[in-house]
Amino acid sequence: MTLGAHTHMDEYRILSPSIVLDEAPAITPCFGENPAFKVFTISQSTFTPTDYSSLNYDLAVMPAQFNSYYTFSAAYSMQGPLGASLVQLYPELATNVALTGTQLPNAKQALYMGQYNSGNATWNPNPLPLGAPWNPVTPANWPIFACGIGKMAQLDFEDCVNSY
Repeated sequence: MTLGAHTHMDEYRILSPSIVLDEAPAITPCFGENPAFKVFTISQSTFTPTDYSSLNYDLAVMPAQFNSYYTFSAAYSMQGPLGASLVQLYPELATNVALTGTQLPNAKQALYMGQYNSGNATWNPNPLPLGAPWNPVTPANWPIFACGIGKMAQLDFEDCVNSY
């Protein structure tokens, strides 16, 4: 398992069946997300991550402070090595959500969509002078995000998005 943080969002990528990249959310809200970070649980015997808790700073609530947001194993009902759990979660996230937006996402998709921006689901036209426009994950744009988790090659990604 590998840790990354470039996207500023709470997400992950399956680079290969045995390598998962977990993206930590950012503490800056430059893309409209709530500031957040993760605290990982590491196995003492294998030194591999087995779980994490996410803490977020809900900017819509004053006075704001970092609060417990969710714990991966409880939210997604997964146990065991975190990398393997994330690989196991992908097929449940990749199921079709209608592009018309009339079909509601399944429970795990809805969790992922809400957690992607660390709990901020509002449209973000341009949060800071140096910020960039960003929209929350919705059923309409879900194929881009779902396929981005497990399809790393360009043609595989395009085929996946077009299959929706």
